[in-house]
Amino acid sequence: MIVNIQNIEKYYDKHVLKDLSFQLDNKKSLAIIGASGSGKSTLLRLMSGMEQPDSGSIQVNGINVLDEEYKKKIGFVFQTHNLFPHISLERNISLILEKTREFSLEEATSIARKNLSLLHLEDQFYKLPKNVSGGQAQRASIARALSINPDILFLDEPTSSLDPILTFEVLEAIKELRGIGKDFVLVTHEMSFVRDFADYIIFMDEGRIIEHGNLEILENPQSEVFKDFMRKVR
Repeated sequence: MIVNIQNIEKYYDKHVLKDLSFQLDNKKSLAIIGASGSGKSTLLRLMSGMEQPDSGSIQVNGINVLDEEYKKKIGFVFQTHNLFPHISLERNISLILEKTREFSLEEATSIARKNLSLLHLEDQFYKLPKNVSGGQAQRASIARALSINPDILFLDEPTSSLDPILTFEVLEAIKELRGIGKDFVLVTHEMSFVRDFADYIIFMDEGRIIEHGNLEILENPQSEVFKDFMRKVR
């Protein structure tokens, strides 16, 4: 994955991202960390093309993230599972494939079952989201994101609404995806997972990238704000 971020500014009711510039070359899994409100999820959404910056530009793998072709190459997993409540886990995936990718029902069902099985949900195909655990529902949402065969999977704090046991279940499932040839960009507060999964780290504070580097920066933070963050999350 190659990332080129140039002079990004983003405002909502306040100045959220402040003149961010960043380059990444040839990494598979990027973790964005920092305290709540530091701008992590906003940066993730901009990198995925879900939102537009107020100024600046972002290219991933040489493509502007606002290009429609880029958006076809990414999958996104939200903080909560965001599944349609009235249809089965299988149909949550096959319906999307039929409507957005023009697969036949037979093809879409086959892809849905393949990806649900990849996330260890082969015995849950026909259940409604309300009839599975929160961890299973979140794994189904990951399966749905994978079903479009994205080049990059974006995960925005995918365990934030789960208890510790379900968090472990989901994170273990994500770890198993490392071998399927995708790139990953994730926001998470789970530092043990970052150490196991990521190969590059961005640390953010108050809308700025304070430090970035390989995993070693977690053990040797340079700035006081990063040192303080690491003391609190250890």
